[in-house]
Amino acid sequence: MRPLAPGDIRLLRIEAGTRPAPIRTTLGHMSLDSLPAYDALSYCWGPEGEDLPIICDDQKLFVRQNLFKALPFLRLADRERVIWIDAVCIDQKNEKEKTQQMGHMKLIYERASQVVIWLGTDPGADKRGFAMLENFNRAIAINNKYVYDLEGSYEDGLLPPVESSAWTALIKLFRRDWFFRVWVIQEAVSAKNLSVVCGNLSVNWQHIVQVSRVCRETGLLGGYTTESPVRGTHSAAVIDLLKSPGNGVTLLKLLALTRCYKATDPKDKVFALLDIASDGGSFEKYDYAHSTKHVFYSVAHRSLFQKKPFACLSSAGLSTTPRELQLPTWVPDWTNPNDNRVVIADSDCFSAAKTTTADWQICSDEKTLRIRGYAIDTISSINDSINEVDEELTNPALPVEFARVMLSGKRKMESWDKLIARAFGRVIDPTPKGLAATAMKYFTGVSPIPAPVVPEREEALWRTACCDLTPTGERAPARYAGGAQVYRMAFRLTDNNGVVHRWMADKALFDRHHFDARNYATAVRKYCTGRNLCVTRRGRLGNVPHSVSKVGDKICIFKGGDVPFVLRDVGNGYHQLVGECYVHGIMDGELMSQGNITSYEQDFWIR
Repeated sequence: MRPLAPGDIRLLRIEAGTRPAPIRTTLGHMSLDSLPAYDALSYCWGPEGEDLPIICDDQKLFVRQNLFKALPFLRLADRERVIWIDAVCIDQKNEKEKTQQMGHMKLIYERASQVVIWLGTDPGADKRGFAMLENFNRAIAINNKYVYDLEGSYEDGLLPPVESSAWTALIKLFRRDWFFRVWVIQEAVSAKNLSVVCGNLSVNWQHIVQVSRVCRETGLLGGYTTESPVRGTHSAAVIDLLKSPGNGVTLLKLLALTRCYKATDPKDKVFALLDIASDGGSFEKYDYAHSTKHVFYSVAHRSLFQKKPFACLSSAGLSTTPRELQLPTWVPDWTNPNDNRVVIADSDCFSAAKTTTADWQICSDEKTLRIRGYAIDTISSINDSINEVDEELTNPALPVEFARVMLSGKRKMESWDKLIARAFGRVIDPTPKGLAATAMKYFTGVSPIPAPVVPEREEALWRTACCDLTPTGERAPARYAGGAQVYRMAFRLTDNNGVVHRWMADKALFDRHHFDARNYATAVRKYCTGRNLCVTRRGRLGNVPHSVSKVGDKICIFKGGDVPFVLRDVGNGYHQLVGECYVHGIMDGELMSQGNITSYEQDFWIR
């Protein structure tokens, strides 16, 4: 491949034609200062394997199968198409050229007449999925309330009932690999015009955005929750956020938002976001000559000089995935999904260290981070319930699946109750109604009323379960107390077969807090994923990294930090960072005003 001159890019010209004629193309060099009209392709490369040939400049050029399948649909019948495709227009074997061209990517997609998103082909599923996109947008055009009240659209007949297989077809659309590729964020954000293509079908990008907004507001898509197979809507929501005027997002927040996204080269987990991050200029620029370990360490190091120096630590720590890069525990490994934990500190709602000033130092070995802070508590008990992301594609609204979901929730509620009982003790309601409820619970597994709990502890429990946050990252409102009651009531009324005995429900409570319960349930799913409830030695409730937190781990607040962290003493004066956590009653700097707080102050040497 002929080398590019500085400031040049390659453009691919696809000759006009129709099937079954082979794809014929030519590659030309063009200056960024004098580009013709062209389109750009946003797609997923797909797995390495048996590459297939197209004709380029009268020679065979081998491309991956996903691109090979896309080209016949991108070719126009009556005229040539000029298009930029990264796999073809960049010499992928030339690290120096890749580094140079990465610096032009944002500009290339900005200047394109149209960016085409290629999702692949699956004729049957594509047709039903695209039909659902049209139905969605038709319903919202009739009444915008359906963005917030999805159930109203079922009742009005504008969308099919939650049991319909049409929802599964829509879900399959959002499970396409494109939605989980990190480079697509920059490509879509930079585009002036976006179209989404599946084979012969196409739709405007705004149709995708509307669905993502519904998911953001309701936490649901039909009977599916957005933490399960519908996570593709998350990518659309991130793109929607970044395309909205005035919504600058820092690199660390983007890295956390795209943690589970994929990249062929792990360094691209960072490089793909630099040009669209509001503070991207503060970090080391692209250089494919560097190792992945160097790139990740550099991000963590430079983030310590930011306004919120410990923001990077909220994405770091231990997880159930092995740390293959062998980075210090205070440096996030962005190839590691971190047990799908959402970063609590990104809400910007907390100030655990109040107005104290951060005090830190990277030691000469470049492995050890010294931080000044307070060891304020230790974990004394952890519940054994794990809220995992369910990747199954079976519709949860179907009776068998619904029973499975309710039984899972029932077990989680029971594990919470056991944790509270171990920590604080519980009392049986001695009234006839209370005794009857206890007997019913014993024989059927159903309890229409909870055993009495001290109100402060009940509030501590519901706020801790959702980390005191709404699904969109604001502080949880007081009305969520009613939503939490409805949420817990639903599982208490579930028997051991997963059947919900609705006739025993408090209808007045349900009617008042139905939407609060839905939002609260979404928040619990979001913030409990990858976390466990715990009780500390001083009787506080917390939400800590699951499976890696242990009894005896320290709860610490770093000077200048927003949230507490779990640390583990590993001997010889050193600690490992387990991860950020929520501990009820200390998130707003309550401990900083206590006269004896200085007695807990110390240096932590974290490796």
